[in-house]
Amino acid sequence: MAAGGRSIHRPLAMSREDFLREYGSVFAHFTGRDDVTLARPDLVQCDDATCPYVVAGHSLFSDANHMTVTAVERFCGIFTETLDR
Repeated sequence: MAAGGRSIHRPLAMSREDFLREYGSVFAHFTGRDDVTLARPDLVQCDDATCPYVVAGHSLFSDANHMTVTAVERFCGIFTETLDR
């Protein structure tokens, strides 16, 4: 795919190691706090090695911060569990 003659590359996954390197400090900061309940998307999104952004041909996110309608069912459990705490 090209836009304005430039190639667009969007990764379909991130290694779990890279994901934790990028977001691990956020998880560490909020885990265990009494004033915050943290929903960890990586516990649903990632396996032992990879954190995919696309599953079965469907994107999980519409941008860096918003999940797609098709991904809501996949992530629903972590939000329900978090809100129940």
